[in-house]
Amino acid sequence: MGDWNGLSGIDLAGLEEDKGGSSLPAGAHICVISKAEVGKTKNNKGHRLAVTLTSLDGAGQVVDYMNIHNSSAEAQEIGQRRLKTLLVRAGYSHPTPDIAKMKGLKVGVHVVQGADWHDDKGERRKGGGEPRSSNPYFAPSGQPASSPASSPAAPSGSDGFDDDIPFRQAHSS
Repeated sequence: MGDWNGLSGIDLAGLEEDKGGSSLPAGAHICVISKAEVGKTKNNKGHRLAVTLTSLDGAGQVVDYMNIHNSSAEAQEIGQRRLKTLLVRAGYSHPTPDIAKMKGLKVGVHVVQGADWHDDKGERRKGGGEPRSSNPYFAPSGQPASSPASSPAAPSGSDGFDDDIPFRQAHSS
């Protein structure tokens, strides 16, 4: 630390602009995997993968935490299925995940408003955006599946459903 000479003594030329860490708002976003790292679970008995998804339009980012090694076989399977879904939707086809190859992949993510929480001082904080718990990812080239909250009131298909499979409805006689 040098002597203080006021603002005129500060040179900002070698610094990058702060990109911010704002949370993505609820909705469907096309993102890039900007960071992925393996860390210990809260109880230090397993490992989780933290994947940071940054919106391509600069709206913010979300982090998805996935149990990839856990004493609970169910939690581990859920985490690994979630990871596979993320990677498949992003176009990654190798059966073994590789963090270096994951970074830079594009994927669509459905974001929901996270629950409020309490900080270390007991103060209530507003929850940020987070990937929804069910079916959070979609291929960035395709149309995102509608979220439960934004599903149309009436299905658009002629058979009463909004998919392309032409099921026939049973008629009562």
